[in-house]
Amino acid sequence: MNYELAKQLKDAGFEQEGEEGYYLYSDLDEDRVSIHLMGETMIPEHLKDKEVYSPTLSELIEACGDKFCMLVNDLTLMRRRRDCLDSIPPKYRAESTVLKQKIYSGEPDYFVSEWGGTPEEAVSLLWLELNKK
Repeated sequence: MNYELAKQLKDAGFEQEGEEGYYLYSDLDEDRVSIHLMGETMIPEHLKDKEVYSPTLSELIEACGDKFCMLVNDLTLMRRRRDCLDSIPPKYRAESTVLKQKIYSGEPDYFVSEWGGTPEEAVSLLWLELNKK
């Protein structure tokens, strides 16, 4: 997970403590991101306000609660059938049990879902969507 996505989670109210994740720090003066494992690093004073928690996949799924339905690697089956797709990076889809609001009356029912390049990204984006204010 990158700093920007972890910061979005923090800004949206995601719990900033966990047992297995790690903390990310952005030193904006040098435009870099540093990773420090939980409990292993003293936090420099100038980075304290830039600290964000990067949760594990399990923590993200748990945070979605009963609204989480599934996580799918949508290219898995296609890769087995076509060798030409080996160069396409996998895309993960996290889906909820919440129906999307219909834009027009004839639209079919769809569940709220989000796509990401990693399972963590997909579920993070789903959590953000489910927790929009």
